[in-house]
Amino acid sequence: SAADLSAIYDMNTARLDVSDPALAQAITAVRSDTTPETFCVFTYEGKSKIVLKGTGSGDCYKAVDEFDEAAVSYALLRVTGTRDQESKTVKFVFLVYVGPSVGGMARGRVGGHKGDVKELMGQSHVDIQSDDKADMTEEAITTKLKKASGANYDLGSNAGGAYQSNAGDIRAKAAANYKTLEKESNIGPVVFEKYAKPKDYVSPMDLGGRPMVAPPTAAKKNTVVRDEAAVAKNPKDEPDYIAREKAAAYAARSTGTSVDDGKAAAEAKAAEEAKAAAQAAEEAKA
Repeated sequence: SAADLSAIYDMNTARLDVSDPALAQAITAVRSDTTPETFCVFTYEGKSKIVLKGTGSGDCYKAVDEFDEAAVSYALLRVTGTRDQESKTVKFVFLVYVGPSVGGMARGRVGGHKGDVKELMGQSHVDIQSDDKADMTEEAITTKLKKASGANYDLGSNAGGAYQSNAGDIRAKAAANYKTLEKESNIGPVVFEKYAKPKDYVSPMDLGGRPMVAPPTAAKKNTVVRDEAAVAKNPKDEPDYIAREKAAAYAARSTGTSVDDGKAAAEAKAAEEAKAAAQAAEEAKA
């Protein structure tokens, strides 16, 4: 956060001066998801003061072009899409470049200063220090990032630079194939056995083995079993069918009879109500 970075800038260290506010602004911009900056480069002003050399957007690997072969440079890179060519992951890389023309004393100071600069820049997934720019190419950095992540997803059909995603086609084909198989399926509606059962017959709906207040025979009376075959043949009538089944179950509970007797009672009641409605209609016409 900005507060944490400010605390680091305020550090009074005899080894290195990192108090320039431009450093904080550059680091924040590179780490932010809402700004275009993808890299920042720091260098020395004098022997112990770090200053901002520049920032850039777009290709983060262009930061290496900012490195001077006669100077020490530090850089923070924001790298995206390193896991595979469809990935949007973000990784941060800390680079320390000691140019081949840098003197011995300046080289020696890097060992003591690098830790302070690293603390200033914050977390990174890969750190690279070298005096050869060949160690900081896009290929070299990407390889190190993949090794650091513990997996390389950019293999097989993902290999090469001309890869194009087929995810959309795969989804469409899978959906079409599923619909075809669904039409060919021989799975039909559940049909419960209709033949007479032995007196001691036990079905899964008897809830055998579970503690119940009511005996199994009473539980059977209160269980409504739909005729799935009839429902499948007349799907539009399903709500009415369920209503009739519920009425039958209610009638069975009210009279203490079986569900079949309850059906008969419910149907008789429905017939009476229909007859009464018809009579009322006739009287209204008269």
